Amino acid sequence: MPQPHRILSIGEILWDCLPQGLFLGGAPLNVAYHVRKLGGDSTILSRIGSDFLGDQAMIRIRNSGIDDALIVRDTELPTGYVNATIDDNGDAHYEFPEEVAWDAIHRNPVNEAWFSAWDVIVFGTLALRHAPNREFVSRFLVNSPGLKICDINLRPPFQDRMEILDIASKADVLKMNQVEAAFLLGMRPGSMPAEVLLRKVSDFFEDKPVCVTLGGQGALFRAPGSMPIRAHAPVAEVIDTVGSGDAFTAALVIAFADDGNISVQDLEWCCKVGTTVATKPGAMPHYPAPMRQRFT
Repeated sequence: MPQPHRILSIGEILWDCLPQGLFLGGAPLNVAYHVRKLGGDSTILSRIGSDFLGDQAMIRIRNSGIDDALIVRDTELPTGYVNATIDDNGDAHYEFPEEVAWDAIHRNPVNEAWFSAWDVIVFGTLALRHAPNREFVSRFLVNSPGLKICDINLRPPFQDRMEILDIASKADVLKMNQVEAAFLLGMRPGSMPAEVLLRKVSDFFEDKPVCVTLGGQGALFRAPGSMPIRAHAPVAEVIDTVGSGDAFTAALVIAFADDGNISVQDLEWCCKVGTTVATKPGAMPHYPAPMRQRFT
């Protein structure tokens, strides 16, 4: 049997404060959790507080099978949390406090051997809202030979376009939703068809592979020099969308690590994984991983 891909997520660990209760999350941790669920070897590089929420986070992370060796406990800053509300469509809206432990990831010690230790590095943009973390992650990306996948995470008011463009340019593959794609281009959301938006983003980033998610309508993907492909999301009863995009990202990471590209079948599987998570409460629910069809 082939060894599972070694996948590193970099970024925030936090607690989602939802009407239903407290749920452990943060996009990079969510991706690490779903990578593990889908068969990958998952590690997260982050920082949490030396407090009750940090203790509980470590228990859940270890129980999920994620490698926690690169999580540092901060003695001054608290574990991150976010106030999340769910609208009538099941979509989440977030309020992020500042001065929390994951803002200090740049203080984590770095072992030079880490740079070549992973096949894939996944990072978002929220944890890079302050310059020290951006510089830390930029150094990591520049020195790491593995595949680098950036998941654009716009969370107002932390969305400086030029800073996000700079860090995104260091990735090999980009994933975003339609609003985030329009933001990167400096355009109004909904001003053009999704297929045109995808092509413009891909061209803007000098023909990088780009995936644009369409919510309940599925997703689009374009490889360099190729025509876009599209997959539709399965019809399902959505409970909340918290973590569903991160589950999609995890599936995209696994598929890309396997094949170096994304097929229509891969994209359909990513949509199925994301939809499955949207039918469950919270960002890291228990669920049977959807079967993946692969054609050669």
